[in-house]
Amino acid sequence: MPVRSLALLFALVALATPSGASACATCGCGDPTLTAVGVEQPFAGRVRLSLAVTHLSYAEGRGLARVDVFDQRATLGIAASPNEWLTLSVLAPLVWREVAHASLQHETTIGVGDPELRARFVLFRDRAFAPEHLLSAQVGARLPTPTRLHDENGALLPLDAQTGSGSFDPMVGLAWSWFARELSMHTTALLTVATEGTGGWRNGASVRLAWQGQWQPMNELALVVGLDARIDADPTLRGDTQAGGGAVVFVSPGVMISPSGDLLLWLVARLPFVQALTGDRSDGPIVELGMALDV
Repeated sequence: MPVRSLALLFALVALATPSGASACATCGCGDPTLTAVGVEQPFAGRVRLSLAVTHLSYAEGRGLARVDVFDQRATLGIAASPNEWLTLSVLAPLVWREVAHASLQHETTIGVGDPELRARFVLFRDRAFAPEHLLSAQVGARLPTPTRLHDENGALLPLDAQTGSGSFDPMVGLAWSWFARELSMHTTALLTVATEGTGGWRNGASVRLAWQGQWQPMNELALVVGLDARIDADPTLRGDTQAGGGAVVFVSPGVMISPSGDLLLWLVARLPFVQALTGDRSDGPIVELGMALDV
């Protein structure tokens, strides 16, 4: 994806701040902690726009059957809290994917990825203003995109070259956050169950676990470190079980910067250090650069 296009997307989000914004997020929730998208404290009227640019890669197979996949995406998001206990969000990715085969065959595709809809409900907070503990439940779904990508002969491209899975994937999870001045922690667990998608492929049920610790020595800067785990059941192809499940654990250092009251920038790297996958798959590092704007 051209760097100029990504820069333009960032600029559009930054320019979306209305000049008459009534109050900053810190004033609304009573806590100056810098919070990533998905773990922000809800309060009535909070609206947050976000843009995240992510690069990831993985390899499958051996020898002449090896395939290397490079995935870059820009994900636009909006999260709105109509009150202090509910947050509704939408994530819409634009994907650029490159697939390199050991046979020297090569595919490059650009298209819309599968969008996500989520609702987060606050189950418990220890106090109404500036809570120290926040427990939430979330439900949602990844929606299939109508686009199916084909080659010049009209044949359906392999699943690795598709920009979306084409399946309807409901999800449910829990999240807990702890805020204590310059220190904070966030823990989430999310279960996703996929349906059959493009080409008869069905991803296995997936559990995502994440823990993040954060030290914020000043209002404008926070240093974070986390552990992210993905545990997947084996997928199926037209009902037949395939290799491709297992577990991966990432260590995730990062930094968050707030150059102005309602603007947040972050850079996070997720580095795999445990890989116990069935089949011949190896995940590479994931790098994410993002920004969020409270409007």
